[in-house]
Amino acid sequence: MGNNNKLSYEEQVLKIGNGKMLEPGFYDKDMNKIADIIEMPIIRKRDEVVVAIFEKDRTEIKANQCNFMLHLKSVVLPDNLKVIQREAFFLCQNLTEINLPDSLEVIEEYAFQRSGLTAITIPAAICHIRDGAFLECGDLESFVMEDDSLRNPVFLGSELVCGCYSLTKLVLSGHVTEIHQNAFLSCESLTDVVLPDSVERIEKDAFENCYNLNTVQIGTNIKYIDQHAFNIEQTFDIIVGNNKINSSDLRNLNMYDELQIIARERNKIQFTDEEIDLILSALADSPVYTSKELVDRVWIKLRD
Repeated sequence: MGNNNKLSYEEQVLKIGNGKMLEPGFYDKDMNKIADIIEMPIIRKRDEVVVAIFEKDRTEIKANQCNFMLHLKSVVLPDNLKVIQREAFFLCQNLTEINLPDSLEVIEEYAFQRSGLTAITIPAAICHIRDGAFLECGDLESFVMEDDSLRNPVFLGSELVCGCYSLTKLVLSGHVTEIHQNAFLSCESLTDVVLPDSVERIEKDAFENCYNLNTVQIGTNIKYIDQHAFNIEQTFDIIVGNNKINSSDLRNLNMYDELQIIARERNKIQFTDEEIDLILSALADSPVYTSKELVDRVWIKLRD
């Protein structure tokens, strides 16, 4: 099983059954059927579930369907699956791999939170991966999104792989436009990150506590990087196109954007580089201001 997309539904079932085609249901370690998949196994037997085989024609995995199945190791998902609902595999600590079908479009909130996954490949058909879908998967080492040139923008929620401290491989789809808050918070093993050219915004704390970052490469379509997107105290290289800046300059970069907004608001077309340098120099030793405070203080400087 795992991320081998060449295995069909039937092949996966046969593999689990050692050559015998099993019917959909929940099974224990001896391949004794515990319950039908449409039923929730009674509480006293949830810990006995080792295998879950879903019906071939199912398009959704229901919320909480397999949560707290602490010994679940193998899952066979239908080839036409569209949605995995919230917390479907929450706390499945022994589920180290899962084959997501090419048809999958939505992974809802906390679907795999605190599972034992070590690697995940997201199919190209995906449209939404909602908040915390892979939150606190401490053994997750690889997060790879397959790409398709015909896809629409892909939405990635906040806390996407937050707390996945073993993550070393990160490949995002070329249709991701925003990195939301806390998306990669505390991914301590990340060292070099390459974001696709499609990314336009990186929000607050997106890479906070990623202490081992050396470089972050960003495409030239970037429009906004929150000044707290990365550790303020940390020093590493941010590469935008052919330009390299130091992470410590993020605050000034965002001030530059704010200053141009102020210029437009005051009916001035654009600040010159010399004006920008003078203003930033004058504010260099000041604390981080809110937008309103910055507007007021900069306008005072301009009138001086």
